[in-house]
Amino acid sequence: MAVTDWASSVPVTKDQHMTSHILGWRLSPFASSSRLSLFAGLGVLLTACGGGGGTSAPLVVVPDGPRVMVASIGSDVTAASFSTLGAPLARVVLGGSDSGLLDPIGGVGASPQAASARTSSVQAPTQTGRTLLAWITHVDRSGRKRAAAVTTETLPCDQSGQLTVRFDDADNDNNLSAGDSIGFSAMACVDEPGLPAADGGFTMRINAVELDGQGLPTALDVSGSFDAFSLAGYGTANGTFQLWVRQETAASTRLRLRYEGAVVDEGVGVVVYDFDIDGLENAAGGSYEISGGLGVGGQIYAVSTPVRLQYAAGQPPAAGSVVLKDAAGDALELVARSATSFDLGFLPAGSALWTEVQQGLLWGDFTD
Repeated sequence: MAVTDWASSVPVTKDQHMTSHILGWRLSPFASSSRLSLFAGLGVLLTACGGGGGTSAPLVVVPDGPRVMVASIGSDVTAASFSTLGAPLARVVLGGSDSGLLDPIGGVGASPQAASARTSSVQAPTQTGRTLLAWITHVDRSGRKRAAAVTTETLPCDQSGQLTVRFDDADNDNNLSAGDSIGFSAMACVDEPGLPAADGGFTMRINAVELDGQGLPTALDVSGSFDAFSLAGYGTANGTFQLWVRQETAASTRLRLRYEGAVVDEGVGVVVYDFDIDGLENAAGGSYEISGGLGVGGQIYAVSTPVRLQYAAGQPPAAGSVVLKDAAGDALELVARSATSFDLGFLPAGSALWTEVQQGLLWGDFTD
């Protein structure tokens, strides 16, 4: 068995938690889950700016079970290519932990500008998260608190550029409900020092919501999209997603994120996200599994999770494994060894043992 040891490291010093307080409010059912704050923030922003009716139907139902996709005929995992395929797979795996959620382009620096941005102080796990949180805060500061069926506003960004915000208040009320939506369109927008310039659009629409007695959401089903959304030096994302969030127990939150053929230019290559991340999280950490397909080099590879990934709050996964398989059954396996490192192994079809392995790869080389 051939062994390769990667000892190099990219230090990661930034705080990987999203703040649990956004715009001066606290969304108590989701407070234990820092990475939900961005989506809860968008939902509460819709409420503050005028939303839908008091009760919502249908109830939020989170899908269960793995998402199964078949690898394309031309897909090919080999002893020579498995390590190359490991890089996009590692970034996908990080997307399920606190290291980054819904961040297809903010995890990899492809330029000196992006590398410089890594050293900045942040409020959210990733550059995409920071950017969207800055936009939420910006809209709140603009003072818009009135209900209106459809409103579009263009605001100057704090540092440079401009941001257009479109609210669609489905039934002209002050409660969140199905049909409400918010969209952002940026033009060279920099809203915080240290953030890369943002261009393009991000939208989110409420499919279903369950509210508590104070009118705050305890469960959400939202659809969204990236429209030529780019961060300077990081890459570009186009495509749709669906997110289900609900309070599973008094202390834990269930979340399922589904990418629907999202095309992501990571700066180091184009990939297609067509998979689900299904997780359960509390204040101490969580676990999740990834299933579906990942497109690399024009081919789709099947992704599954033999051993559920486990992580501590604010950390990459420290245990669990994910497999990426081609049409012939040859596979790349990623095994989390600690919150610092993971291994990649090549598993030929029909074999139970790795024939090639790269050990001690560092999560920090694949994230901000």
